[in-house]
Amino acid sequence: MPTPSFADQMAELEDAIRRERRPLRTFPPAAPTWRRWVADILNAEVKHATEDFWHSAHLLRGGLLFDRYKPYEEARPFRFPHEVRAAEARDALSDLNMHEGIKHGVWSMWVHLHETQRAAWRVHWFHLARVFVRRMQAYVKARAVVTVPNVVVLTPVRPVAQVDRPAPRVRTACRAWGGRAFRSADRLRDRR
Repeated sequence: MPTPSFADQMAELEDAIRRERRPLRTFPPAAPTWRRWVADILNAEVKHATEDFWHSAHLLRGGLLFDRYKPYEEARPFRFPHEVRAAEARDALSDLNMHEGIKHGVWSMWVHLHETQRAAWRVHWFHLARVFVRRMQAYVKARAVVTVPNVVVLTPVRPVAQVDRPAPRVRTACRAWGGRAFRSADRLRDRR
């Protein structure tokens, strides 16, 4: 029986990794703005694709065969179609945000542009916005095909309301005040 070549063994490992991978089951909570929320979802998809690839590779004892210094690039061929669309939509959103920085950003140059340049900026903005919307629609369409059992949408974390109880007594070292070694923080607060 012939010994399988390294290429055959890698092909078997790659097929096993593709079978082992699972789609994202939880979505991040809604953010204050729609743009931030969309960016959170797209970033979560891409991050999950990379982390799930590495988890599957190590689970199948093949993690050392991939370059750990390029985790994103190594995981790219193993992405699901909706994860590929999420990365494309994220890149389009990044381009749109960079372009809007000319008008609204910290380094805004909008006031230095004349009307011809502003008109060209608007034309380019509409082009980038259309590209983003198309790529986002492609992601939503690809994600709708994926069936994931028990999808969880995380709720936003709200701060717990303060309970009315006295603050704990804290002792602080204060040698400079009146020659005493320690003074109570509560007594200092009450003096004021």
